[in-house]
Amino acid sequence: MKEHYGLEIPISMILKITEDHAKKINEKKTSNVMEDAKCLIIEMDGGVVPIVEVDDKIKDIDLRKTRKVIWKEAKLCFARVNKRIDRIYAAVIGSPKEAGEKLYECAKRAGLMEKTYIHALADGAQWIVDQIENQFGSQANFLIDFFHMSEYLNEASQYCSVLNPK
Repeated sequence: MKEHYGLEIPISMILKITEDHAKKINEKKTSNVMEDAKCLIIEMDGGVVPIVEVDDKIKDIDLRKTRKVIWKEAKLCFARVNKRIDRIYAAVIGSPKEAGEKLYECAKRAGLMEKTYIHALADGAQWIVDQIENQFGSQANFLIDFFHMSEYLNEASQYCSVLNPK
Protein backbone atom coordinates (compact mmCIF):
# COMPACT_ATOMS: atom_id res chain seq x y z
CA MET A 1 0.00 0.00 0.00
CA LYS A 2 2.78 2.39 0.88
CA GLU A 3 4.58 1.76 -2.40
CA HIS A 4 1.53 2.59 -4.53
CA TYR A 5 -0.60 4.93 -2.43
CA GLY A 6 1.74 6.30 0.22
CA LEU A 7 -0.33 4.69 2.99
CA GLU A 8 1.24 2.66 5.74
CA ILE A 9 -1.19 0.15 7.24
CA PRO A 10 -0.21 -2.17 10.09
CA ILE A 11 -0.07 -5.83 9.12
CA SER A 12 -2.32 -6.65 12.09
CA MET A 13 -5.09 -4.46 10.61
CA ILE A 14 -4.78 -6.12 7.20
CA LEU A 15 -4.99 -9.52 8.89
CA LYS A 16 -8.05 -8.50 10.92
CA ILE A 17 -9.92 -7.16 7.88
CA THR A 18 -9.05 -10.27 5.85
CA GLU A 19 -10.20 -12.60 8.63
CA ASP A 20 -13.45 -10.63 9.05
CA HIS A 21 -14.18 -11.00 5.33
CA ALA A 22 -13.33 -14.71 5.45
CA LYS A 23 -15.70 -15.18 8.39
CA LYS A 24 -18.53 -13.43 6.51
CA ILE A 25 -17.88 -15.55 3.42
CA ASN A 26 -17.90 -18.73 5.50
CA GLU A 27 -21.20 -17.76 7.18
CA LYS A 28 -22.78 -17.04 3.81
CA LYS A 29 -21.42 -20.32 2.46
CA THR A 30 -23.26 -22.43 5.03
CA SER A 31 -26.47 -20.41 5.27
CA ASN A 32 -27.19 -19.77 1.62
CA VAL A 33 -28.39 -23.14 0.28
CA MET A 34 -30.84 -22.97 -2.60
CA GLU A 35 -33.86 -25.26 -2.98
CA ASP A 36 -33.52 -28.94 -3.87
CA ALA A 37 -32.61 -29.32 -7.53
CA LYS A 38 -33.75 -31.91 -10.06
CA CYS A 39 -30.95 -31.00 -12.48
CA LEU A 40 -27.67 -29.16 -11.91
CA ILE A 41 -25.23 -27.79 -14.46
CA ILE A 42 -21.65 -27.87 -13.19
CA GLU A 43 -18.48 -26.61 -14.84
CA MET A 44 -14.81 -26.65 -13.95
CA ASP A 45 -11.66 -25.29 -15.56
CA GLY A 46 -8.12 -24.36 -14.72
CA GLY A 47 -5.84 -21.57 -15.85
CA VAL A 48 -2.42 -20.34 -14.89
CA VAL A 49 -2.11 -17.09 -12.98
CA PRO A 50 1.00 -15.13 -12.03
CA ILE A 51 1.81 -15.11 -8.31
CA VAL A 52 4.36 -12.65 -6.96
CA GLU A 53 6.60 -13.95 -4.19
CA VAL A 54 8.81 -11.62 -2.17
CA ASP A 55 11.84 -12.79 -0.23
CA ASP A 56 11.14 -11.01 3.05
CA LYS A 57 14.11 -12.67 4.79
CA ILE A 58 16.47 -10.20 3.17
CA LYS A 59 16.69 -7.01 5.22
CA ASP A 60 17.71 -3.51 4.17
CA ILE A 61 16.92 -4.14 0.49
CA ASP A 62 14.06 -2.73 -1.51
CA LEU A 63 11.54 -5.60 -1.57
CA ARG A 64 10.74 -4.83 -5.21
CA LYS A 65 14.20 -6.17 -6.05
CA THR A 66 13.47 -9.51 -4.38
CA ARG A 67 10.20 -10.15 -6.21
CA LYS A 68 9.86 -13.30 -8.22
CA VAL A 69 6.91 -14.19 -10.43
CA ILE A 70 5.84 -17.81 -10.45
CA TRP A 71 2.92 -19.36 -12.28
CA LYS A 72 0.35 -21.53 -10.52
CA GLU A 73 -2.85 -23.12 -11.75
CA ALA A 74 -6.04 -21.62 -10.38
CA LYS A 75 -9.00 -23.97 -10.57
CA LEU A 76 -12.44 -22.41 -10.91
CA CYS A 77 -15.79 -24.16 -10.68
CA PHE A 78 -19.47 -23.38 -10.44
CA ALA A 79 -22.83 -25.06 -10.10
CA ARG A 80 -26.29 -23.83 -10.99
CA VAL A 81 -29.80 -25.17 -11.22
CA ASN A 82 -30.89 -25.87 -14.80
CA LYS A 83 -32.65 -22.87 -16.40
CA ARG A 84 -31.63 -20.52 -13.58
CA ILE A 85 -29.08 -17.74 -13.86
CA ASP A 86 -27.87 -17.84 -10.22
CA ARG A 87 -24.52 -19.57 -9.90
CA ILE A 88 -22.45 -20.69 -6.94
CA TYR A 89 -18.73 -20.18 -7.62
CA ALA A 90 -15.57 -21.45 -5.95
CA ALA A 91 -11.89 -21.23 -6.78
CA VAL A 92 -8.71 -22.67 -5.37
CA ILE A 93 -5.01 -22.60 -6.10
CA GLY A 94 -4.40 -26.13 -4.99
CA SER A 95 -4.67 -29.77 -5.93
CA PRO A 96 -7.30 -31.30 -8.22
CA LYS A 97 -8.74 -33.05 -5.14
CA GLU A 98 -9.26 -29.68 -3.43
CA ALA A 99 -10.93 -28.36 -6.59
CA GLY A 100 -13.21 -31.40 -6.68
CA GLU A 101 -14.22 -30.78 -3.08
CA LYS A 102 -14.99 -27.15 -3.91
CA LEU A 103 -17.11 -28.27 -6.86
CA TYR A 104 -19.05 -30.62 -4.59
CA GLU A 105 -19.60 -27.76 -2.08
CA CYS A 106 -20.95 -25.59 -4.92
CA ALA A 107 -23.32 -28.36 -5.99
CA LYS A 108 -24.55 -28.87 -2.41
CA ARG A 109 -25.21 -25.15 -2.03
CA ALA A 110 -26.99 -25.09 -5.39
CA GLY A 111 -29.39 -27.83 -4.24
CA LEU A 112 -27.70 -31.19 -4.86
CA MET A 113 -29.77 -34.14 -3.62
CA GLU A 114 -29.37 -37.89 -3.87
CA LYS A 115 -31.49 -38.04 -7.05
CA THR A 116 -30.29 -34.83 -8.70
CA TYR A 117 -29.18 -35.29 -12.31
CA ILE A 118 -25.83 -33.58 -12.88
CA HIS A 119 -24.77 -32.29 -16.28
CA ALA A 120 -21.01 -31.65 -16.15
CA LEU A 121 -19.31 -29.51 -18.77
CA ALA A 122 -15.57 -28.91 -19.18
CA ASP A 123 -12.64 -29.03 -21.58
CA GLY A 124 -11.95 -32.74 -21.07
CA ALA A 125 -8.79 -32.40 -18.98
CA GLN A 126 -8.23 -35.71 -17.20
CA TRP A 127 -8.05 -34.17 -13.73
CA ILE A 128 -11.51 -32.63 -14.24
CA VAL A 129 -13.02 -35.88 -15.52
CA ASP A 130 -11.50 -37.71 -12.53
CA GLN A 131 -12.88 -35.20 -10.02
CA ILE A 132 -16.38 -35.31 -11.47
CA GLU A 133 -16.26 -39.10 -11.26
CA ASN A 134 -14.85 -39.02 -7.70
CA GLN A 135 -17.33 -36.45 -6.39
CA PHE A 136 -20.53 -37.47 -8.19
CA GLY A 137 -20.01 -40.97 -9.63
CA SER A 138 -22.81 -42.21 -11.87
CA GLN A 139 -25.00 -39.27 -10.83
CA ALA A 140 -23.13 -37.07 -13.36
CA ASN A 141 -22.85 -37.18 -17.12
CA PHE A 142 -19.85 -35.43 -18.67
CA LEU A 143 -19.81 -33.40 -21.87
CA ILE A 144 -16.80 -31.73 -23.49
CA ASP A 145 -17.62 -28.13 -24.41
CA PHE A 146 -18.08 -27.23 -28.08
CA PHE A 147 -14.94 -25.11 -28.42
CA HIS A 148 -12.60 -27.79 -27.11
CA MET A 149 -14.38 -30.63 -28.92
CA SER A 150 -13.97 -28.70 -32.18
CA GLU A 151 -10.26 -28.29 -31.48
CA TYR A 152 -9.85 -31.99 -30.68
CA LEU A 153 -11.76 -33.12 -33.79
CA ASN A 154 -9.79 -30.75 -36.01
CA GLU A 155 -6.54 -32.15 -34.71
CA ALA A 156 -7.74 -35.75 -35.10
CA SER A 157 -9.07 -35.11 -38.62
CA GLN A 158 -5.53 -34.61 -39.90
CA TYR A 159 -4.90 -38.28 -39.19
CA CYS A 160 -8.17 -39.47 -40.77
CA SER A 161 -7.69 -37.99 -44.24
CA VAL A 162 -7.74 -40.54 -47.05
CA LEU A 163 -5.90 -38.18 -49.39
CA ASN A 164 -3.17 -37.23 -46.94
CA PRO A 165 -2.71 -39.96 -44.32
CA LYS A 166 -0.20 -39.27 -41.54
